[in-house]
Amino acid sequence: MSDSEYNDLRAASWRRRLTPEEEVQVQTYLAVHPLAQADWEEDLALTRHLQELPDAPVSSNFTSLVLQAVDAETIPRPRRDAMARWSWLGSWGRLAPRVALAALTVALGVGGLFKYEQIHTRKQVAKDVETFSLVAKFPTAVAGPEAFEDFDAIQKLQPVSFSTDEDLLAALR
Repeated sequence: MSDSEYNDLRAASWRRRLTPEEEVQVQTYLAVHPLAQADWEEDLALTRHLQELPDAPVSSNFTSLVLQAVDAETIPRPRRDAMARWSWLGSWGRLAPRVALAALTVALGVGGLFKYEQIHTRKQVAKDVETFSLVAKFPTAVAGPEAFEDFDAIQKLQPVSFSTDEDLLAALR
């Protein structure tokens, strides 16, 4: 006998007396599983005590009272629904999916912008490196150390400021 069959017979013993064949099956199971013996005896004693209890008195309109209680729980309350519709939490419940979608769209947009900036910056760096490598290949374009002989003197000169285009043209003549 399996555990599920034993549990079925145990549940049946709560509702009715077991047949002699069922009693034999239970005794066989209990012989194989001695730990279940105490639970079985406890169930029998409890069932016997419950059967000895007198039936509780029930009012004549018990059925109608139960049905009224069930109807009261299942009928929607219009006042409560109307209040929920106008309350802040009720409107938040309807707006939450829209706000979540908008937040997701903004987050994806900002992430895409950062990715675009990163790719654009990498492309610009690649172009700059390419240009530098082209310039570095021409040794005539790069001045030697003699180009920096007067660097300190040039750096000490005062910067000239031009306020208008005429001043710039006069300085160039």
